[in-house]
Amino acid sequence: CPHLPFSSIETHTLSYNFTITPKFTLGQQWCKVQGQVDGKTFLRGNCGAKNFEPCDPLGKEIYGTKAWKDQLEILINGVEELRKKLLDFQLENHTSREPLTVEVRMSCQREANRHTNGSWQFGFHGQVFLVFDSENRNWTLAHPGARQMKEKWENNTDVTMFFHNILIGDCKTLLTDFLTHWEKLLQPTERSTKGPGTAQPKARATRSICCSLTLFLPCFILLAI
Repeated sequence: CPHLPFSSIETHTLSYNFTITPKFTLGQQWCKVQGQVDGKTFLRGNCGAKNFEPCDPLGKEIYGTKAWKDQLEILINGVEELRKKLLDFQLENHTSREPLTVEVRMSCQREANRHTNGSWQFGFHGQVFLVFDSENRNWTLAHPGARQMKEKWENNTDVTMFFHNILIGDCKTLLTDFLTHWEKLLQPTERSTKGPGTAQPKARATRSICCSLTLFLPCFILLAI
């Protein structure tokens, strides 16, 4: 059999975790982002200030490449569009006078057969409220507090297609491009030869190391929808 690169026989997941305050005051940090592949952090940044840091070997491996630059353009322009979509994001029974901060997770997964699917999760204070699935373009209510937003977004074709196209377009392309650089760094680990009843040692927690790099890019490249 011909040798296949690991990226074509393994399942990999690319995700971006955003913390966004749509209605922010002047000078307030309104957007933070963390990029991960298979749960390993490779990017952190302040998307509002366009300040992004490559983290650990994964981030340093792709820093400066075309894929890295494409990623930043997508993040900068995409997050502004996302902020606009979130301006009317409301939670029922939310009475705080403080501006609402929404936790957003965008993720896409490429399976061994190269099929790609993805999802968006919207939450508040660590609890998921609303989920969008690219497979069926359906919105799932995870908490009754987001019922009005679910009804509003699922009845808006433009909003649904915005989230869907990013998952099957930008996210899928970035994951494919990144994997060409990460083949050696993401080699599958050896499976344990110990029996199922044998206790396995817990992995030691490690802290991601990020290099501080500030990048200012003009925001004229729009996401293809």
